[in-house]
Order: sequence, then C-alpha cells, then structure tokens
Amino acid sequence: MAEKKDYYELLGVSRDASKDDIKRAFRRLARKYHPDINHEEGAEEMFKEINKAHEVLTDDRQRSIYDRYGEAGLEGNPGAGGGGFTVEGDLGDIFGGFGFGDLFGGGGHRQRRNGPRAGSDLELQVTISLEEAASGCTREIEYQRNVVCDDCKGTGSHDGAAPAECPVCHGTGQVRRQVNSIFGTTVQVSPCTRCGGEGTVISDPCHTCRGKKRVRISERKSVDIPAGIDNEQHMRISGGGDEGINGGPAGDLYVTVLLREHGRFARRGSDLYTETEISFSAAALGCKIEVPTIYGAGEILEIKPGTQPDEVYEMKGQGMPQLRTGIKGSMYVCVKIAVPKSLSDEQREALMAYSKAMGEELEPAPRKETITDKLFGKKTGKRKKK
Repeated sequence: MAEKKDYYELLGVSRDASKDDIKRAFRRLARKYHPDINHEEGAEEMFKEINKAHEVLTDDRQRSIYDRYGEAGLEGNPGAGGGGFTVEGDLGDIFGGFGFGDLFGGGGHRQRRNGPRAGSDLELQVTISLEEAASGCTREIEYQRNVVCDDCKGTGSHDGAAPAECPVCHGTGQVRRQVNSIFGTTVQVSPCTRCGGEGTVISDPCHTCRGKKRVRISERKSVDIPAGIDNEQHMRISGGGDEGINGGPAGDLYVTVLLREHGRFARRGSDLYTETEISFSAAALGCKIEVPTIYGAGEILEIKPGTQPDEVYEMKGQGMPQLRTGIKGSMYVCVKIAVPKSLSDEQREALMAYSKAMGEELEPAPRKETITDKLFGKKTGKRKKK
C-alpha cells in the first residue's frame, strides 16, 4: 500500500497557513500538474492528491478533523473527498494568468468583443526578374480587403440604432456549460452562436453589409520595390490590410517578392555568379573580353595568360546592391575553355607544331573525311598556283 502523504507537505504550506495561502499554493501546483497541461506519467495522480488536500484544508470542519486524527479520521466522512475529486470555482482563475483563460473559461483576460478590434493583416506575392531586383521597379497590385461599410458607417445597423445586448450571452459574447468528467467538474466556454461572439445583436441589419459592419472591395496600389531586394523578402504597407471594427486600427499588407530564375546569373546574397567561354589560345596567351552584366552593358574583363579551366575572376561592383546601403557586391566569372570539335588541316598542323615544341610525341587520330571534302576536295588552307 502506498504511503499516504501529508496534505500540508503536498501543498508546500505550514500547518498554520491561512485559507488564502492554501488556495494560492493549490493554484500554483494545479498549473503545473493539471492533466490537460502536463502529460507526464504521474501528473494526473499528483493533481488528484493536491486537489484532495485543497478540499480538506479549505473546509474548516474537515481541516479540524484532519489536524486531530489525520487522514484516517476522514475515512467514511461524507464530503471528505473520498470518491473522485472536484475543483472549486472557475479553472480560468487558475490558468488565466498563463494564457489558458479562454480554454477554461477564465474571465480575467476576456476581450470585450463589442469593443474596438484591429483588422487582419493580408499577404500577397509579386514576381519580378533579377534585372528588376538589381535596379528597383514599381508594380501595380490588386487584392481584396475588408473596409468599413459606407452605408452604415460601420455600425451594422440600417436605421442607425445602437446594437442591443444579446439575450443569450447577456453581452459577454460567450456561453458556458459545466462538464462532469473523471477529473471533476470543469467549465467549457464557446462563442455565442446567437451574436457570433459580439455580445450584441442588431435588430435591423444594414442592407449592404448585412450587419457585418464591413464590406469586401478590390483595392489597387502602386508598390515601389527597392533595388537589392532578395527572393522571398517582404515589404510591409502599414494600414494596407483589413480595416478594423468599432474604430479599431487597420491591419497591414505584406508584399512578398519572388525572383524568377535567370538563365545567365545565379545570386548568392549581393554577389552574382556567371560563366564565360574562351578559346585555348586566348587562355594561353591572355586577352581582353567583354562580359555581359545584370545592368545590361558589357564590362571588359582581362584574362591573364595561362588561365586554367574553371578559373574564377572577380569583377567588383557588378553584383547586386545591398538593400540598406546600396553598395554593390561582386560578379564572379568562371572561365570555361572551348575545345574545338573539328579542325582544318592548317589548324591541325599548327597544333602539331605546338605539341612538338612542348616536347610531346602525339599520334593524332586520322582526320575524318567530310562530305565537303568529297565534293570539293580537302581544305588545306593554301591557294592553288595558277
């Protein structure tokens, strides 16, 4: 048989604790061990024990018996908590300060539904090109939002009469019902279906908004997208969301920017990456080439002699601008070496001479005869003497 625990020790109070001290200790422990909050093993049993201790020690008669005879003196005593357990009052008083008031019907944090309410935030997406993100652009957007009804001025009433108190919830916007379970008696709270949680009813609803106080309209806005914005970043337009109810502030509009993939450039933050192709001789001897940029005009890139395949060059100031400072990042150019798929006889002879000069002993594959060779003869790159 499990050892019975002292009720005062369970609640963490002294034996001369006042009734208020006992209630405060119970509420503190109930927030920790209530089975709807704590799903650990043993939490439910612990909650039953502290609830039983709370019942006994807050009842003057039972506490007197317990202090004289212990728990044995309570056995068989009606109302001593021997068969199940109950929780006094509204569980919302216990959990209200921790954000559980609505779940358990707490009144301390109940919002007045007929008071000012802020409008909802809205979000939409805009797709732009990488060039537009580099230079900035303007977009016309169209979306749906709720605004205060002009006909009733947001009252919801056709004749301008003030809303009356809901006869079902009596202005609270909520209805309560007691539920008995193995955990005791709890109170469930739900929005009033008669008034929709408003706490008031309108006898003669507005013909335009049907008593909802707002109507849905199509809104058009011109949005300036700043240079340097990145993919999936968003801009906030203050007051661009749904308008509030009963004088509440409007919500905000969030515009999320999406960037289309680019065929030439890849972006990493404020830097761009691209590729360019040069010949073997250009890589060996060095050269100057024009490289396209995200800003349209090409920029000159100097290829140093002996450039290797996949070598990367940095072109500072040719990347994307930073959103806050406007400072442009770099463009990194990866150099690819183009290897010709076919050679003329003159080109083959030149490469063979280069190979010999390098000390290589190559046996190149025989040149394949083309249709042009069959029709007009082999091209040697030399003119026939007349």
